[in-house]
Amino acid sequence: MMGRRFCWRHPKFKECLMKLMKIFVLFVILVLIFVPIRNVIFQFVLPGMWLEHSTLFIIKVVLDNQQFPVADTPLGQSPIKLQVNFDDIKTKFTPQYKTYAAFYERLLSLQEVSKTDPYAQTRLAELINFKPLMSEYDRAVALFTVDTFVKACEAANLTYFLISGSVLGAVRHHGIIPWDDDIDIIMNSSDWHKIRNVLGNIEGFELFAPSRVQWKFFMSSLPPGNRPFKWPNIDLFFFNEDESHIWAQTWGAKSSLCSKKSDIFPLRRRKFEMFYLPVPKASKSLAEAEFGEFSSACKTANYVHKTNVAYSASSTIDLKCQQLHEVFPFVFQEKGQQGTVLEVRKLAGKPLDNFTLPDDV
Repeated sequence: MMGRRFCWRHPKFKECLMKLMKIFVLFVILVLIFVPIRNVIFQFVLPGMWLEHSTLFIIKVVLDNQQFPVADTPLGQSPIKLQVNFDDIKTKFTPQYKTYAAFYERLLSLQEVSKTDPYAQTRLAELINFKPLMSEYDRAVALFTVDTFVKACEAANLTYFLISGSVLGAVRHHGIIPWDDDIDIIMNSSDWHKIRNVLGNIEGFELFAPSRVQWKFFMSSLPPGNRPFKWPNIDLFFFNEDESHIWAQTWGAKSSLCSKKSDIFPLRRRKFEMFYLPVPKASKSLAEAEFGEFSSACKTANYVHKTNVAYSASSTIDLKCQQLHEVFPFVFQEKGQQGTVLEVRKLAGKPLDNFTLPDDV
């Protein structure tokens, strides 16, 4: 014991301290340089999509943030002319039958049985957590907004694709996640001026276009909320790119897009409600990187856009997706012919429709 001396008791204190600092710096450098070591130490801190990338690249992504000179740039004329028919909300996008009827039928059944059955009480409590957040009219407006957005962007030759929860919805449900309430789309930041001119000049619609955070595209006639934009809306994020990689500049999407360009392009079309929308080429693996085992574990939303209320990770509810198969449509993959995958959307085991796509997605 007498032969051991702590650094701060050592007669050469400064020399000892310098050695400790050098060891610490060397340790930090090793952690930052060697990705496997870094990922072991920070696996619960770093977003899943970041784990494959070097620390220097991650630093680049974190520091490269959206900042458009919106206030100094007057809204210009749109390069396209788009006619919008608001009757489509009722005629094309309002369903003849109740959306998610199986959910509400099951809910009513459990409410009756739960009066005397403890197990039914538990199932009822679980199911209520996944109650759809949008009414029939909300969904119709959201889909009409998507339809208008898609027509405008394709007429103007603007690049866009689904990200985050909307990619997950396309892969797992062929549409909006039943208990979600928004659509997430990302666009090229180099096109921001043209995007603003196109989307900001559509009659009956508004574009909330701040400098540093995501934009919102929505119908003008919607009731006002507690923010300077209205709901339902499309969340618009922005990306930057170099020769080999692509990443989100908008802070709210940093963990949703940080990829090799070969995982994104060429974009594929996936079924999304009644549309076929662009998604990243490797959409399934990217959804797994962001959300984990999404086909087996379902989680409630961590942000309700209707009320603009955020929930912490500890407040979200997890449930085995299998327990929701009887009340919501889920997509199941089967091997197709000649290098294709057949995706079958099923409700309670019964096929509803299917979609074929290349097996490299």
